[in-house]
Amino acid sequence: MDSLAPLFRSNDAPLPSQTIIVREILQDKKVELSALGDEISRLELTLRALRRKYADLVAEVNQYSSILSPIRTLPHEIIGEIFLYFSPSMDNTHAQVRLPWKLGHICYRWRTIAFALGELWPMLDLRRRSYQRSQLGLRPRDEEFADGLGGAASFVGSEDVKGFEIATTLDYIEGYLQRFGNRPLSFRLWAHDFAVSILLEALLKHSALWKEMVLVDLSPVRLDRLSHSDVDLRGLHKIAFVCTTHLLSHHIFPYRVTPHLTDLALVRVSIPRSTHSHIPWANLIRYCEIGCAWPSGDQERLASYRKLTNLRTLRMELSQYRFLETNTPLFLPNLRAASLHFLEPCITKLMQSFEMPALEDFTILYCGDVGKPLGFLIPRSSPRLKSLRVRACSSFPFDHDPDDLDCALELFWDLKEIVIDVPDLISHSFVSRLIPYDDQLSFAPKLEIIRFSNSAFVDKSCKWQTLVELLRSRFRPTVPGISRLRTFGFYIHDWSNDVNVTSGLKALGTRNNWDIRIDDTYRFPAWSEPRW
Repeated sequence: MDSLAPLFRSNDAPLPSQTIIVREILQDKKVELSALGDEISRLELTLRALRRKYADLVAEVNQYSSILSPIRTLPHEIIGEIFLYFSPSMDNTHAQVRLPWKLGHICYRWRTIAFALGELWPMLDLRRRSYQRSQLGLRPRDEEFADGLGGAASFVGSEDVKGFEIATTLDYIEGYLQRFGNRPLSFRLWAHDFAVSILLEALLKHSALWKEMVLVDLSPVRLDRLSHSDVDLRGLHKIAFVCTTHLLSHHIFPYRVTPHLTDLALVRVSIPRSTHSHIPWANLIRYCEIGCAWPSGDQERLASYRKLTNLRTLRMELSQYRFLETNTPLFLPNLRAASLHFLEPCITKLMQSFEMPALEDFTILYCGDVGKPLGFLIPRSSPRLKSLRVRACSSFPFDHDPDDLDCALELFWDLKEIVIDVPDLISHSFVSRLIPYDDQLSFAPKLEIIRFSNSAFVDKSCKWQTLVELLRSRFRPTVPGISRLRTFGFYIHDWSNDVNVTSGLKALGTRNNWDIRIDDTYRFPAWSEPRW
């Protein structure tokens, strides 16, 4: 082997004797490699067999462990209460309600409880099924209708197909009505040219039970039919109209025969004078308006808003609308929660006119080119505020005053939650003011939730050690009168790179068992809007 050493350090040709030695070495090595390869293959086969056996044992352990699951020992009444806690809601316009049927697919016991629990069923969601007509011979993908269909159908003609769909849906409605009995009914009708008149007539037979009504893309003709129906709507408390295809311009629902209406949601509809003059604004407790048009003008629009004297929850999204009249305050004396989304600088005049003395929960999202947005993003007339969520974005840099945020938060000493996603707003001095000391009164002593975006910090201003001190002093407060922080959220914008900060925060949370969350589920404002 020593004779071969010079060949590893040069490109010289080997001698005949060296060639013989190398060939013998290669032959031995190849035999050894072949043996090792065979051994590796044998071990891999053994490992695969062991993995299969391990997976089977895990499945068996889980299966036997489920027998000892505490939920099996719960009486039917407790399981029913748990089911009711997760009762379906129509607040999310784009999600279809599936809960009762899903519970029925878990096991026979859960199915029996769910089907016998009438309180779970008064939420009827009528949306056209997603399966193709060519697949009519198969069971539909939407599980709500699966139990309503028996064996496979074999219709060929389009009229037969349509008749089958209508009959199936009507059977589905009747099955729902049988399960919940005479309880108040909440329903949502998605009108996509599928037997809308027939379905509406079927629902009108039970109008005395209506409690909540959500209509999606219902045409003016169908709405007129509803308006002129001789039906009993005295039990109706909530009405929502959602349009994705057109603007309505007629009477959009029978206000005069709904004396107990307290919850109104209007999404992308036109609100003419003939309509808004009949809305019982003073009776509303919850109001949602998203992307609506007011042909009668801003004067009557603001006059309608001023009638919302009993409103508790407000959600409003406005864009491309100019309010000319702002001298008279818009007084909402009983408002508790508000979520506002403005897309135009001129709309800030409306925000400045709001007076909300009882407000406790406030969310605002602003997209526009106003240099100093804090002047109208903060509800200064709301000293009882407990939750403040602010986001602003602009194509130009914001021109914040150094003490803007400090001065704003001095107004809200009862604040329990603060969320800020406004570029270059949070300074080192502001973070320092959140740190409690024995000889200094800190901002918001009752804070329990803090969420900041990385872009909200002034570039190269806030020191890492200051942020750590804030977390330590709030998660483990030692100063009297300071509440313990429950959650700290840190949202990272896609275009940024704060790996060191996020890694440090994750390590802090893990090491100290603090609830520090860094992921996209806490981006603003999906988790912060009041429900409607």
